Amino acid sequence: MEYYKYIPGLLIGLIVFTQPLIGDYAFAALVFALMLTFFALKRREASSFQRPFNISISLFLLILLRIVLGWNGYTLDFYVIGVSVSIITIAVVLTEIEMQSKMGGRSGSSALSLLGLDGGAEPIFLYLFNATLVAGITSWVLSENQLRPESILFLGVIGSLTAALLMVIPHRENDYTGIVGTTMSIWLFASIGYAPSIETIIAAIALSLLISYVAYKKEMADVSAMITAALLGMLIIVFTDLRWFLALVLFFAVGSGFTRYRYDFKASMGVGEEKSGVRGYRNVFSNALPAASLAVAHHAIPVHSEVILVAYLASLATALADTLASEIGQTSKSAPLMITTLRRTRPGTDGGVTLLGEAAALGGALLLAVFALVIGLVPLHPLYISLITVGGVFGANLDSLFGATLQQRGILTNNGVNLASTAAAAVFVSLLYVMAPTSLI
Repeated sequence: MEYYKYIPGLLIGLIVFTQPLIGDYAFAALVFALMLTFFALKRREASSFQRPFNISISLFLLILLRIVLGWNGYTLDFYVIGVSVSIITIAVVLTEIEMQSKMGGRSGSSALSLLGLDGGAEPIFLYLFNATLVAGITSWVLSENQLRPESILFLGVIGSLTAALLMVIPHRENDYTGIVGTTMSIWLFASIGYAPSIETIIAAIALSLLISYVAYKKEMADVSAMITAALLGMLIIVFTDLRWFLALVLFFAVGSGFTRYRYDFKASMGVGEEKSGVRGYRNVFSNALPAASLAVAHHAIPVHSEVILVAYLASLATALADTLASEIGQTSKSAPLMITTLRRTRPGTDGGVTLLGEAAALGGALLLAVFALVIGLVPLHPLYISLITVGGVFGANLDSLFGATLQQRGILTNNGVNLASTAAAAVFVSLLYVMAPTSLI
């Protein structure tokens, strides 16, 4: 096995441990010199040094950002940068060595190629373990043992999942977005200053990974969706409780199940979901990002916990109602009507609605509301059931309206429409809840 090819990546990862000894300015100069060296080497052998060169540029820009922020009275702790670099470099090298050893050192079995949309789940789990371990050691050293163990673990898991997601998403600027995106993600949650117990973190990541892996094995989600769902699910559990997560699971399970409802018929009509209904990261983010954000807000703003809970459930009710309206409504025998003109249109047209689809939307929203009641998320009160159901139906129809206008004009994609409608439904229901008479709450 040609171990020398791992030296550039390991060098970048190990160099971050010099920062506490030499300070920011000298470290910036050291990284700049390393960047120039990689630039010269990549001109001779681009395939071996292009990625280290790109990562060194990102590291140099991040340390400059830290210096500039310090000038203006803001703080970007260096351990945040160091953890991101070690996850992107050292953890990748470890995973690559382990995978090549397992595969007999065959060429083409690099971690970067295996951590892809078609690479399977095994390299992802191995990488997440290595990245969390490396992140823990790095944060412990660079923070000079100032972080609590639960904070080290929590930020390490956040960084590992973020880095894995950014690596599996195919895009040209992968090397840059990997380190920068991971740094921003860790920095965000480090700034919040909250970390659950170690037991909660382990249980949350184990459960969210298990369920997302089952979805992957059942061909309901691809690798990118598996990681995204695990990340958002873990955040929802640690910032709220298991019941909030179960509401999210209900949406994905029922929504994915009905995506396959009469799929052959829908495919023959040209309206079936792409990739046989297998979800990608865009779909997960567009439907669940507002919910995950509200889960974090529930912890951060406890004084408004009730209205945030109702908004959270309304966003998921919208996602479920819209999914069922589309998947069931497309099987209607009657032609859909354009929501803006009420004129007949072709099946599958953005903004088309049917009576069957409206009934499915109502059923989906009501299902989520009743489920929230059964698991004890909301009290047995007509107001909560009504708000969640109305919010879901409102959001589903708003999705159709956005589809008929913004999507058809190319302003938003289908995922953009989903994101806008779930967020708008959460805002709408929040306003209804606030305006409701006190006697009804």
